[in-house]
Amino acid sequence: MMEVQKELDDKRADFQRRMERVKEAEEQLKVERAKLQDTLVQYYKFIQENEIKRNRANKKASAEEKAKQDRHLMQYAKYQRYLEEVLQHNDNEEYQDPKDIITRWQTLDDNTRVLQRRKTQLEEDLNKNKNQLNMKRQRKKNESVELQNQLNELQTQLEALQKEYKLKQDFLEQSINHKGSTTKTIGQVRMACQNLY
Repeated sequence: MMEVQKELDDKRADFQRRMERVKEAEEQLKVERAKLQDTLVQYYKFIQENEIKRNRANKKASAEEKAKQDRHLMQYAKYQRYLEEVLQHNDNEEYQDPKDIITRWQTLDDNTRVLQRRKTQLEEDLNKNKNQLNMKRQRKKNESVELQNQLNELQTQLEALQKEYKLKQDFLEQSINHKGSTTKTIGQVRMACQNLY
């Protein structure tokens, strides 16, 4: 009887160890998920830093372009004279001096450049966001598949352990019933022997 109890205790301890391994695997999965989350945060920080650098570079490029335009204006002083002559022959009062024409042209040119830059930036942002979205979707899909696979594997292991536990428990109960039946038979034989004498 003590051997059966010991065997039952051993099987319970073995089952407990296996369940602890399953729990450890779940904990490892949580740790890996946390690491993935940290990597994602670092990736977003990297993207933000690059965005700041890009904005600085754009501002610098704008300042250089403005300086270049100013140099061009100085170089084109000869055209100033031409514009003054045009204004002398102009009966329209829309432009009073050559500076008005140049200012109007600069305004239109600046607006065109700003709109072109904005269009380019919006197209780049759209492409970047599409790429990021696709990458995130793919990562999430991959992560989901991997987690589902791990869950299925753990579920299979759990079911196998439960079946094994059930088989061993059934075997133990049969052993106990058999020993009980044997003990009963021995008792009946003793009683019969005693009744004979």
